[in-house]
Amino acid sequence: MTKRNFCFCLLMISLVLTSCAGTTKTLALDETLLQYARYIRWSQYESALGLHHPQYLADHPVTALDLQRLNLFKVTGYSASERNMLGDGSIVEQRVIIRMYNNANVREISIVHNQVWKYDAEFERWLLHSGLPDVTSRR
Repeated sequence: MTKRNFCFCLLMISLVLTSCAGTTKTLALDETLLQYARYIRWSQYESALGLHHPQYLADHPVTALDLQRLNLFKVTGYSASERNMLGDGSIVEQRVIIRMYNNANVREISIVHNQVWKYDAEFERWLLHSGLPDVTSRR
């Protein structure tokens, strides 16, 4: 094998490995977003908190009142309308529209949940940096 062919093979291998790493990260993001959507759709807000960055939760604690307020509603729709990857691909902004039905006043509301997901190398996973949906903000 000539030196030129050897260099070409090394280049191709490095490109394949780089693309695999990006694909793995993207697949992990897709899986995380689907899991979070499931938690919200089934009103499993405590479980959804497990996908938040611990430092974010320390800076923005979720109170029992916040969870009680969310539990007044039944989620009737969850649709991601936009997803933007920023910078080097380790930050993703996603806009989600959530429809929720309030049994107390028999009304459906629609809220926009702007999510900021960041890949955390320490935890080796995507974590949310924008909190649970806020039912006090309406679209």
